[in-house]
Amino acid sequence: MLRLSRRALRWPQRVRLPSRGYTTSLPAVTKIEKLVLDNIKAVGPLSFSQYMQLCLLHPTDGYYTNPSNSIFGREGDFITSPEISQIFGELLGVWFSLQWMNAGKAPAVRLVELGPGRGTLMADILAAMACFVPETTTTRVHLVDISPTMRQLQASKLTGRCELVWNESINDIQPSDKFFTMLVAHEFFDALPINILEKRPTGWHEVKIDAETTQEAYPRLRRVLSPTPTALSTVLANSSPRFDKLPDGVHLEVSQSSFRHARKIGELLAPQGCALIVDYGRDGSYADSFRAFKDHQIVDVFSHPGQCDLTANVDFRYLKEAMADLVPTYGPIPQAKFLTLMGLEPRLEALKNAATTDEQKEAIETAAKRLVDPAGMGSQYQVLAISTVVDEDAGLYPFVESPDASES
Repeated sequence: MLRLSRRALRWPQRVRLPSRGYTTSLPAVTKIEKLVLDNIKAVGPLSFSQYMQLCLLHPTDGYYTNPSNSIFGREGDFITSPEISQIFGELLGVWFSLQWMNAGKAPAVRLVELGPGRGTLMADILAAMACFVPETTTTRVHLVDISPTMRQLQASKLTGRCELVWNESINDIQPSDKFFTMLVAHEFFDALPINILEKRPTGWHEVKIDAETTQEAYPRLRRVLSPTPTALSTVLANSSPRFDKLPDGVHLEVSQSSFRHARKIGELLAPQGCALIVDYGRDGSYADSFRAFKDHQIVDVFSHPGQCDLTANVDFRYLKEAMADLVPTYGPIPQAKFLTLMGLEPRLEALKNAATTDEQKEAIETAAKRLVDPAGMGSQYQVLAISTVVDEDAGLYPFVESPDASES
């Protein structure tokens, strides 16, 4: 766990970190790094949420908006479940189809995806739904993405299947009782900005980002602690009754953006609809999960700002609290359990039987097994469901035996 200095009484208070070493040949300052340093020089230390916003979503030089960044696949910084195996998206499509049937087969369906990447997941969902839902019923797909590069990739995969609508924000999509709304958010919430707090006898203080005091140091940024609780840290600490129960000295990662997005999801689905949120996290809070990835490796969160993926584990309980008065929620349950109960094995056998070579069969099986690996994606990724149409006696399959939730 990260330890904070207790001795300094004036701003900024330095967070004590293990020595990261010094070098005579420092990496060049990135464009985002210069923006961060200039901002700090002008107004003082930045919050982690501001830092993540700049690094990931700066209009031209952010990690997700700069077309020169290879994000997905083997040449990128991470590989997602939909890119590993088509079975992932197909089984999500089967689940959505079941909800539509249970809702009485509504005449009009719209799908919404938050952070649709290359469009692979939505393509697989639509392919599976086509087996159950008439083509004329699925009238519209909303893709929430601000990256022009990603939008082009999505269009290449999805054009011709149904009407495509791109939105810069979920706030651009309005609730409607004319549609049965289906929403999917896969590895979306983990990239939303977080704030980092520390609880002290004087209240919740905010951990912020300042410039290093030595020019030879790299990374050029460091963590500092506000000398007193800030207005924002106090508001965030009071946003869940769970946080007040945490002991002094602990850290807490809180995403106000996640709360707002979850709230909006609840509003969208309240008239009628369902959703699946798939991400790495748990039904509880985290102290120190914030990390950076570059070339499939974990790197310092202050290394090469704007050129690395930044992520933090998802507090699923926080998402549920945000929409508790709007829609029922179920889970989360491990990805392995969800995929297995939704029919991974039968679908895997069907794909293997259709393969023409032993090499193809082996590749198909290896990819599918990776999705449910109990030492990896199968347990690290969790699935949270929302549905307004549930049989009170039977429950919501496959969430009928969800594990007890954590209180943290």
